[in-house]
Amino acid sequence: MPQKTEERPIIAEQVFELRHEAAGKFLDVRGFVADYLRKQKFPHWRIETNSISFHDGKNGIEKDGALVGYKSVGYFVHNPDTKNYFADKAIAFWDVLLKNGHYDIPEPRRFGVRTKIFLPLESEFTAINKRIYDTFVSAEGVKVFGGTPTDLQITLDIDEGEFTVHCMLGPLEKNEATRWFPFDSEKFESAGIYLDLDVATTKDLKLSNVPSLIKRASTLIWGKLDMIEESLKL
Repeated sequence: MPQKTEERPIIAEQVFELRHEAAGKFLDVRGFVADYLRKQKFPHWRIETNSISFHDGKNGIEKDGALVGYKSVGYFVHNPDTKNYFADKAIAFWDVLLKNGHYDIPEPRRFGVRTKIFLPLESEFTAINKRIYDTFVSAEGVKVFGGTPTDLQITLDIDEGEFTVHCMLGPLEKNEATRWFPFDSEKFESAGIYLDLDVATTKDLKLSNVPSLIKRASTLIWGKLDMIEESLKL
């Protein structure tokens, strides 16, 4: 798992998704694509009506997984070891898929990389909530609602020029992180901070640009995390 310090690891789920025009031929060659990618990347796969799902574990994704469909391509990482792990694996998968030899991926319509992060902290929920509140929320604005705030969630849509970023940030109670992630971690027993960054674009998309887009989106995400941690003085 990517980590800034040994004392406080970062727990993350990362997803790459590319949506494209429907590829009717894909439905006729699903078996060939499944065999090709099984030999190249994944030991396990499952053919659905319109897609093929791939995973590294017998019963599902343990660390790496992927999806290839007639309208989209995806790559999934649970709890990456480093901040570069996801980008490296997603790009390697994309490069292999482009060479499948059974169908051509149509030109893309939407590119996205989403990262959900849990930062486990030693503090209690109320202290974490207050720290986020004091850093990002106007006390004058909250007075409009009356009472005493006991929980909050910050949601922002950000224009980064090349990308749009949908950002969600909030505190989590002990064991609450299990609701937000498709895997288990002993760190979920702690209270902490939940961060969801969805980076996307529909501008000037080409199949050849996908690897560089994955790298730039990942760099943007980890940069946002660093700025948030610095602002919260974590």
